[in-house]
Amino acid sequence: MPFITDDHLKASATRQNISDCPARGQKGFVLRTTPNGVFTFYYQYLNKKRLHPTTGKPIREWHLIGQYPAWTIARARAEATTLAGLVASGKSITAERQQTLVLALIPISRTTLLRLERDKVFPRGEAITPHRKLWFKDEVIAWQRDLRDPESALSQAMRTRNTRASPPPQRSRACTHINAKRKSAF
Repeated sequence: MPFITDDHLKASATRQNISDCPARGQKGFVLRTTPNGVFTFYYQYLNKKRLHPTTGKPIREWHLIGQYPAWTIARARAEATTLAGLVASGKSITAERQQTLVLALIPISRTTLLRLERDKVFPRGEAITPHRKLWFKDEVIAWQRDLRDPESALSQAMRTRNTRASPPPQRSRACTHINAKRKSAF
């Protein structure tokens, strides 16, 4: 297997899939070339959790990384390494990418997004497959608009939630007693 380099970025007479050498590069990193000169990077792996309904064999999943020249070989290989890490940790690449798109719209962490969804404050995502969830963009934008309006029920619920989540710190009697002595000394 070759190590994908700039030498492979040449149009060929037929469509080709060039896989990266696992010893030197990233296993599953693929460059797909077309006769008209389009070069696309993919990450592919055998998903042992999804079996073909007829054969019962694991399904090979392909995940688009991007096209050359917007993605350089080094950047695409680094993204393939990140995706391989997700697979190794048992996470769904598609679910992570969907959450990333939603998080690009709203400035909160992934954990906060899932917590808000659980508390029924954020729009509920639709599970379209066991490992893929999506949110409708218009619902997310409407949620943002309602959050900005101080009179909306959502804004009031968020204020109530935030005050409930973080009660004011309580001071112990020992601390107030010491502070009272210090004030009287001056």
